[in-house]
Amino acid sequence: IIFTKSPTNGRPLNLVENNIIMKTSEKPEKVEAWYADTLTSKRRDWRLAALQTPCPTKVIPTPGGDACLQPILWLPRKHTKISDTEYSVVFDPPKSGWTAFFLTAVFNITNDFFEFKFKVTTQVSVIPNTFPFPDCSGAGCHGTLV
Repeated sequence: IIFTKSPTNGRPLNLVENNIIMKTSEKPEKVEAWYADTLTSKRRDWRLAALQTPCPTKVIPTPGGDACLQPILWLPRKHTKISDTEYSVVFDPPKSGWTAFFLTAVFNITNDFFEFKFKVTTQVSVIPNTFPFPDCSGAGCHGTLV
């Protein structure tokens, strides 16, 4: 299975585009596109619970400390079937915050001994390709991961 991003038209390859093209060597049984938006334009964060103070939603006690519930929902999105082995999905940047999205493909694997469903995904793309803080490098950039 081969997954590719859209052509970058001469721009550096590490830029995230607003679409994903998935090419497979076999015809998948099922293909789905999924996306989720961040809750704010201050955090590029899709976790269900995060250490956040103050918590604008509900606090959940955990062994590691109180976590803030973030009702992030991953929703299905219509994708385009280009051929039996090529699919794409396109997104416009959100009005605020960030959108993360990816494609999944399900294959039915069968041989003389077993049968099972094999599910694969593309990597997640995030648009816009920005961060809520400036770039930082060097010794002055030590901090705390949340």
